[in-house]
Amino acid sequence: MSTASRAPTRQVAAGARPTRRQGEYLAFILLNTRKRGIAPSYDEIAAHFGTTTPSVNGMIKTLERNGFISRVPGAGRTLRVSASSIAAPSAIAVLDTMMPRLLSHGLSDREVIELVLEAAERLKASLEGSGVSDAEALAASRQVAAEASRWQPDGRGTMIPSRTWQKSR
Repeated sequence: MSTASRAPTRQVAAGARPTRRQGEYLAFILLNTRKRGIAPSYDEIAAHFGTTTPSVNGMIKTLERNGFISRVPGAGRTLRVSASSIAAPSAIAVLDTMMPRLLSHGLSDREVIELVLEAAERLKASLEGSGVSDAEALAASRQVAAEASRWQPDGRGTMIPSRTWQKSR
């Protein structure tokens, strides 16, 4: 098997979110790849963003280092956007919008945790159903599930279903 047949994959760090500009690059690469069936060239990306190919190369290296994309070094048009780099931040943005409203209706800690964990499971099932690898789907799901602690009144360590954790003093 040649080395050009598989791109090395790197998982997105938990909690890592692309910057606005990185998100624009990811969206362009993803949409262009879906539309044409092949990843855009560095020249095409540079023309779209009105920048130079060395600048595109720097951004691609940053995106790869952060786990947002994978590619085969030295092979053209092998950019692949990591599903978890798009899906998890999108799901977290939805939670950021929904949860304050739900909390204002008096949900218990347990109900809040169950909602976040259900969102994580649905994201995982959706990603797996769309052909994303199990590892990427699980990574995205874990990122969303980790958000449960943000939506508890006392923060981390209060309660996870079936387990009670005590805060250290």
